[in-house]
Amino acid sequence: VPHGIEVKVVNENGILLPRGSPGEIYIRGAARCLGYHRHPESSIFTSTDWIKTGDIGVITESKRLCMFGHKRDMIKRATSKIFPAEIEKILTQHPD
Repeated sequence: VPHGIEVKVVNENGILLPRGSPGEIYIRGAARCLGYHRHPESSIFTSTDWIKTGDIGVITESKRLCMFGHKRDMIKRATSKIFPAEIEKILTQHPD
């Protein structure tokens, strides 16, 4: 994470998650965009200047940010959340 940028991981309700828990990545910092051109109603900005990236990830116990994929690419199956990249990784390990 670049110097001057704050990162947090939150649940579906925007509540901060503890380290090691996956959720949506929010970022903020002094240098940020003010909005989308011709889309001022965009919902990626929070009232406290955080930007909702739409990426899913986790902050590890050692304070590293690990990204799993983008929220819109996630496959929801019953109570599981699966990213296509996880499936691709397993398939590429197959000997055939």
